[in-house]
Amino acid sequence: KSVALLNAVEKIDAFQYEMLSMKMSLLKVNKGEEKAMSFLKNKLKNSPKNLNVLLLLIDESLRIEKNEAVKKYTLLAQKYHPKAEKLQYYIDYVRTLDLKANSEKEFEKLIAENPNDIFYLRAYADWLVDNNKLKKSIKQEEEILRIDANNLTALLSVSQTYSFLENTKKQKNYIDKALVQAPLETLNFLMQTDLVILKKYLPIAVAKNPDNTELIEWAKMVEKMILIN
Repeated sequence: KSVALLNAVEKIDAFQYEMLSMKMSLLKVNKGEEKAMSFLKNKLKNSPKNLNVLLLLIDESLRIEKNEAVKKYTLLAQKYHPKAEKLQYYIDYVRTLDLKANSEKEFEKLIAENPNDIFYLRAYADWLVDNNKLKKSIKQEEEILRIDANNLTALLSVSQTYSFLENTKKQKNYIDKALVQAPLETLNFLMQTDLVILKKYLPIAVAKNPDNTELIEWAKMVEKMILIN
């Protein structure tokens, strides 16, 4: 019973995150970035320990490159939810902000000394993307996948990098792999990054997961909110 209850709570929690995320997307489209962020900050005032709100604030801060805000909300989330697996990526990102490595040679030295450390591999991959070295970034993400074939962040990062390179065939390959592993998380990532691709993959994901009621409800909500025409 306790396992079943835990699974139910996790499903409700994930659904709430997706609903908040869609609300944010609508606010950004209809009222602008500032109103969307104000909505989240007000949510946090009313519920300062809400992990979903904190995660979305971190995501939005990352997107607009507000690193101090990323640190602030990550530390708050870690304080209230020290065992939350969802936080690991953000904790690692905050660690990268304090990394002394600031050049390709310095990162290569770190990787040589820590060849299987996913944290350093991802930090290097992110640095390469920021410096427009996309093909080299893909090599680092593929190294992460060699260590952890189911690493969702790496699968989605590679798919996005291939979209930057306009290689739709390889982009599709990695999206397909991510969808098998985590369909709802993958669709949410596409909603944040590429609505055109989301429109294509939404019916595919629903058809392949007929028993996933959470995903089906999410898809219905997306259509009702006219995020996809």
